[in-house]
Amino acid sequence: MRNILYIIILVVALCACNNSTQKERILDMAESMAVEHPDSAQTILETLYPYSKLTQQQRARCGILLATAKLQQNKAFASDSLLDNSVSYFKQNCDSIELFKAYQLKAYQSMWRGQQDSMSYYLQQSINMIGEGNKTQLYSLYMKLADIYCEPSADKDYNKAIQYARKALTYAEAAQQKAYALHQIGACYGFINENDSALVYIARAIDSSQQNKGESNYTTYVLNYANTPGVNYEKAKSYLTELPENSLGRLITLGFLNLNNRHIGIAKYFYDKADSLYSSAPDKYSINTYNSLRILNACVKYTLGEEVSVSEGISRNDSISQVISRKE
Repeated sequence: MRNILYIIILVVALCACNNSTQKERILDMAESMAVEHPDSAQTILETLYPYSKLTQQQRARCGILLATAKLQQNKAFASDSLLDNSVSYFKQNCDSIELFKAYQLKAYQSMWRGQQDSMSYYLQQSINMIGEGNKTQLYSLYMKLADIYCEPSADKDYNKAIQYARKALTYAEAAQQKAYALHQIGACYGFINENDSALVYIARAIDSSQQNKGESNYTTYVLNYANTPGVNYEKAKSYLTELPENSLGRLITLGFLNLNNRHIGIAKYFYDKADSLYSSAPDKYSINTYNSLRILNACVKYTLGEEVSVSEGISRNDSISQVISRKE
């Protein structure tokens, strides 16, 4: 199939010239391939360079297609200027469908450029074009707004993130959507140390996704609930026991939960089980999981009065709460 695509690309490249009809055919072909074969679509579109020789309509269309093809490949298009032409042209010609696409792509372009406020602006412009009845798109766009203000690479503003996630929640229809929005609100409250509010919202997220206990999101909600300072021990334990027994995250979290509640023997029991599971397939787990397991081991040893090596990063002057906080 790929060989056929390359032949098509070659034929198109050889046929490309100043003929407007042929250029329209190239744009049509690229549009038909942009999602499933974005690399080929990009190659076809690049045969149209220099883009200044295209008509205004063709240049506007090419800007959207080229950005879409790059986005599908997770390629940055921060330096592309064609999108600005697309926005101007479709805005001037009142083409709401294409303008909506252009705003979405400009938001991603702003993300690649690290321009958080510009990304927010273009998402807001997209929202303004959608009717109140289109709840699915409104939910998605407001959650995108919430997410960009939690990005590690951006200037975090958790209060804004909470505001947008709350708005998304008003448009959520499926239980999974409600659970995700609720969890994001709770997580943001946790980041600003409003732990009581964090626990309330994450618990609501868990309750909203009870029917999806096998999904990874459910596991994340439960683990984040149990790891939030001030958590109710019995409630956290009941949530954790709903996770699969062979879940390493469950075992490690139960270890810390019991350690925090001075159930040292039980904490050691869960550490031993977690260590055995990890040792059976270490390549299966991330470095963060390994570090959490190592810190749990050091905390248990410390609490039992055993010697802790320097490599485990614990001083006799540390409190247990200081040590556990390093897990985050």
